[in-house]
Amino acid sequence: KKILEYIKPRLIQYTFGIIGMDIAGTATIILLAYSLKLMIDMQLTHVPLTIQSPILQVFVFLIIAFIFIPITYFLYQSSSRKAILYIKTKILQKIPRLPLVIIDRYSKGDLNTRFMADLKSIEKIYSETLQTLSGTLFLGLGCLITMLVLEWRVSTILVISSILFSFIS
Repeated sequence: KKILEYIKPRLIQYTFGIIGMDIAGTATIILLAYSLKLMIDMQLTHVPLTIQSPILQVFVFLIIAFIFIPITYFLYQSSSRKAILYIKTKILQKIPRLPLVIIDRYSKGDLNTRFMADLKSIEKIYSETLQTLSGTLFLGLGCLITMLVLEWRVSTILVISSILFSFIS
């Protein structure tokens, strides 16, 4: 079976957890960039420094993030652990039904080590790889959107040159 088939019963919970963590991380970076831009603009335009607005925005966001991030992290971790537990029970159910040729050829410790190594690989995919991949995707899109909002002319030149350089190399 495909590796991601085991997560299907918990796909909504898993997806909500991953996307929630990614959005929270990306929003933190975007809000920080926006707040810093706001402070720099206040200095450049010689507007009286009212630093309360950016700090208040960051403070409100941090309160929301401290509530939202643990919930999404719990959903993500619990769904991936339940999937691994399901895979472990399936493997343990199949071990007694293995052909005698395999049991004679390999010791029980050898079989156990092979199964556990495979489970560690699957667990790494569920708990690290997919989250890192989606996090990088969200961060890239978030930074692109932020760049376009803050200074669209320079951002457009950077995006076009990045695409050209990626095709050249």
